[in-house]
Amino acid sequence: MGMSIDRVPPSKNILHWSILAALSVLIALGYVDITWFKRWPPVDGGVPRVSILIWCVKLAPIFPIVASMVRLTPLRLTKTSALLFAYITFVVGLLLTLVAAGLSGAGGHVVFMHGATLTIAVLASFLVLCRGDIHSPMGLSTIALMIIPAIAATWSLAAGGMLVASARAMSSARPYCIALHGDRKPVSSLANLRGLSFYTTRTGYRDSFWWFFHGVLIVQNDVEKTVYNWSAKKLRFELLPPKNFEDDPRNECVPQHDFINTLPLI
Repeated sequence: MGMSIDRVPPSKNILHWSILAALSVLIALGYVDITWFKRWPPVDGGVPRVSILIWCVKLAPIFPIVASMVRLTPLRLTKTSALLFAYITFVVGLLLTLVAAGLSGAGGHVVFMHGATLTIAVLASFLVLCRGDIHSPMGLSTIALMIIPAIAATWSLAAGGMLVASARAMSSARPYCIALHGDRKPVSSLANLRGLSFYTTRTGYRDSFWWFFHGVLIVQNDVEKTVYNWSAKKLRFELLPPKNFEDDPRNECVPQHDFINTLPLI
């Protein structure tokens, strides 16, 4: 098991590579946690701390691009090695996804979709490095697998656009702001509004006042604030009825004019 040299010239696989490269870039755009990298290095008690596991998770969306770049070289994994790495990725990724989804309260279904599709992207990346071209069963299977996270990435980007449109429609030129519920601060960039970035992982219970929403839109009226909850399912902000929530979403951020226009891209 290990790396081998593919005797087929890379130029023969240009169609395969072009498709994989396009899907890989789309996955990175929809998945990469830009905010986490902007906060680097994370500090705990004055000492930078981050586990190898977290690094692997955060870098995972970039792995398809790396694999596509390596595909341009003659280097390849043997079929046995590629399948072994793909299997290990599937088992570890599924386990981490199930644990994370179970601990994520209201956002559990989004966390599961996020983790499951990202796992598929990584295991497919190992198959990208396997010998063969697009006409082989392995090549066709690889592209089919990579399309799954690419669809999720498309949803993530489209959700960001829908969120912006919904926020502007609900605010009707009034001051407003957008925040993840529980963050106590507004989102810091447009990238934070993507579907795979704008959801909660905080726990809570629907039958109690302790409940976290994915994200909130706070609109300033003449006297009071109106709060809207982001629906990841319906891809729109919905009016939140007045209620005595223990974690009051009205305090998440301070409304301002043209909030969206003040945000940088990343």
